[in-house]
Amino acid sequence: MFQMIELSTDSNYLHRMICLLSILRIGEVCDADVIRSHLLTILVKMSTDKVPNVRFKTAQILAKLGSKMDSDTIQSVINGTLNRLKDDLDVDVAHFALQAMRDLKLC
Repeated sequence: MFQMIELSTDSNYLHRMICLLSILRIGEVCDADVIRSHLLTILVKMSTDKVPNVRFKTAQILAKLGSKMDSDTIQSVINGTLNRLKDDLDVDVAHFALQAMRDLKLC
């Protein structure tokens, strides 16, 4: 997990994108507890990345992994993150955040 955290803050945005894709693949085979306790923390931090592609990929992954989460986690963590992203100045980030909220039936 330490390497995942390192990748999530790497100066090369492509390495951060690799981190996101790894989180998605790991999250697809993990149970909700692992996602909640390890992967969501990284995703929430990455949702504030300076590169729009990283932010909108984060929104997309939150939608996919959110479908495995309980309603409390969706409301307390994922909804807040996606609400912030839907107001992003980058139109693509806002679009994918809104799409993620629709997918999770948050709006």
